[in-house]
Amino acid sequence: MMMATEKKNCRTIMVANARGGVGKTFLSIHLAYMLSELGKRVLLVDTDPQGTVGLWLNQNSPVTLYHLVMGECSLSQCLVRYRDKFDLILAKDYIKEAELRMVGMVGREVVVRNKFEEFEVHDQYDFVIFDTSPSLSLLNQNVYMASEEVIIPVNMEPLAIVGASSIIESMLMVRKHLRHHISLLGIAPTFVNSQTNVARQVLQLLTSSYDRVLPPLRASVKVKEASGSLMTINEYDSRNKIIDDLKTLVGKVIAGGGV
Repeated sequence: MMMATEKKNCRTIMVANARGGVGKTFLSIHLAYMLSELGKRVLLVDTDPQGTVGLWLNQNSPVTLYHLVMGECSLSQCLVRYRDKFDLILAKDYIKEAELRMVGMVGREVVVRNKFEEFEVHDQYDFVIFDTSPSLSLLNQNVYMASEEVIIPVNMEPLAIVGASSIIESMLMVRKHLRHHISLLGIAPTFVNSQTNVARQVLQLLTSSYDRVLPPLRASVKVKEASGSLMTINEYDSRNKIIDDLKTLVGKVIAGGGV
């Protein structure tokens, strides 16, 4: 596991959309993988009760985000190392029980942030990436309060844009009512088949509606095959062109500059 070294600026990024099936977990995992390939120290935190990060990467642990949030373990006890690339904190369905217990806590919106501060997470990593569920839950509110930036993946379906708008509204509410500044790092178009009219229309709508649209990630059947094989697309098909798309997107993420 990673040990604390000299303090550097850590960036905390929430990957979110109020719609499911838009590529949140795909993007979260591959951001973590490719940032680690560039020598960045990365922690990927799964906050989805379905535990999709662990399922995709074939990782398991009896100690999860639930135990960390509830004060039942230290940071090092819940970390899982993925192929000497990056660290994971996994989630399982009983994270929902943590939400029920958090309701009665003082400062219930900042339980996750306080735990990360307690264990000096930001001193140990260059990037902390949160993969989220599509629900508007207390746990997701905690992720807003623990993050400084948001990436919103949007697949080529009009309803995904509605989900993106919902996330932006939530960001503005967090800024206004909880006085926490969180910025939009960008909208990330996912599973793009530029040969279809729908994809071209959705891309045009995104670029005309938002100032920060990240480079699109093309559709590839190999992504589903990689998921089914329990590995990243980099490991499954290292020559796939979507890796070039991901490299371009990661470059934009490193450059930063959210609004």
